[in-house]
Amino acid sequence: QGVSGEVPCRPRGTILHVIHSGAIGGGPNAVKLLATHVNSSGWRSVVVCSDNGPLVPDLHCLGEPMIAVDLHTKGRCITGFLRLVRVIRSVRPSILHTQGQFAGFFGGLAARCRMLRSNG
Repeated sequence: QGVSGEVPCRPRGTILHVIHSGAIGGGPNAVKLLATHVNSSGWRSVVVCSDNGPLVPDLHCLGEPMIAVDLHTKGRCITGFLRLVRVIRSVRPSILHTQGQFAGFFGGLAARCRMLRSNG
């Protein structure tokens, strides 16, 4: 118990937020709000996005963990996808939140690949 008699809260787990682009828009703003506000409820947030916009410097200024993975260009989406699989294996999130259709597709597939490898 803490000094005030409250039982210290253990971290609930990690939420991995995946968005394909860090450009200006509603998706990146939603991810930034979610990532910064869930920390107060005991969750740890890690954001995965490309470094093509203001989301990365915004998260850096706020002290939020961020991993750059390029999923927004056709020429790099395969290497970005493979990196995303490695990130999911490394972070081992309790929750995978994807924002947008590219992130949903690649995030879901990467999570599935991570599960297949760890069970096999």
